[in-house]
Amino acid sequence: MICEVPPPPQFEVTVELAEKKYGIDDKLIKVIANRESRCRQDVTGAAGEIGIMQINPSVWRDEPYNWDRLHTGTGLSWGDVYTVEGNIMMGTWILKNAIDTMNGDLRKGIALYNGYSEAGLAYADAVLKSYKEIDE
Repeated sequence: MICEVPPPPQFEVTVELAEKKYGIDDKLIKVIANRESRCRQDVTGAAGEIGIMQINPSVWRDEPYNWDRLHTGTGLSWGDVYTVEGNIMMGTWILKNAIDTMNGDLRKGIALYNGYSEAGLAYADAVLKSYKEIDE
């Protein structure tokens, strides 16, 4: 099991849906969810990050990246960040777009998901190490 604590009941099904919708490996989604929140929806980060995927409201709720204004095609509104399903789908969308922004470079995309800094690159390295260890 990738998650350190038992995830919510809808976790597995939602991760599978996110994988199909956004083309991100379910194991990578789970590794990031575990790294961010230990797969728990009730976690709030130090900067107010929300839920399983630790989505930052100061980035995604407000301008210039206002979720409700810019992401109408996702079928999700900002309020969905507070649900397991919405949080995983939003987080996976953000991850996919970060990877796409970095021209498919997984390490840089994961670092961008985390804020793209030296700490973000270290985060990406830790995520990728855990991700690679899954199949070993």
